[in-house]
Amino acid sequence: GGWIPAIALLITLQRLSHSRLRFGLPVFKEGFFYALKAYIATALDRLIMSQPILLLKQVAPDAVLGHISIASQLGDVLIILPNTVATFLFPRLVRTQKGRYEQMLQSLLGIGVAFLALCLVAIPLVPLFIRLVFRVEFLGAVPYFYYRLPGVFFVGLISVVSQYLSAMGFPRAQVLVWVAGYGITLLLTRLLIPHQLGIGASIAFSSTYGILFVFMLGVAWWYHRSHEKATPKG
Repeated sequence: GGWIPAIALLITLQRLSHSRLRFGLPVFKEGFFYALKAYIATALDRLIMSQPILLLKQVAPDAVLGHISIASQLGDVLIILPNTVATFLFPRLVRTQKGRYEQMLQSLLGIGVAFLALCLVAIPLVPLFIRLVFRVEFLGAVPYFYYRLPGVFFVGLISVVSQYLSAMGFPRAQVLVWVAGYGITLLLTRLLIPHQLGIGASIAFSSTYGILFVFMLGVAWWYHRSHEKATPKG
């Protein structure tokens, strides 16, 4: 399944570039290290999302795990919107030489407002949806969803800022932010889950991604300022 579109894309790109297919070591190195940083960041993101569940399995009853699993799935559905829009933002940022940071901020504001509205709409609808789809027995997932919702919102915003940094070459600081995020979620889950179980896991999730958004936006601002100073004026 993966090879078919990959080969089709390779043939299409070769036709568009009007060049022969050959191996280029410099291009391979550049692509490899870029992909390696992206892989590490993605792996850390998955670890951050799964860490609360891993700890909950050790201390929480099965009912709590089932409820928080539903809350997590509902949050994942909401995140589809900002992730999709951010994906379309990436090629535009790559093509743009000037004003990337300003474009990112405009997209961040627009997506943020739209996604905030979607999250607010979800607040009254989620209990009705759970009642219809999962039955009344699973309404215990509603409080977990509410406590996770701020984190879901910040995940959506992070996807926009990450596309800007990725378009700028995926700086190492972007990877370090995810390393710091994993350390934060380890600390928060250890502090909150033993006493508050599912609520603690949800608070840890939201707190971690809120802090990550601040860090990521700070890296984007710092990288923008550094790029401005390095670019000759006039």
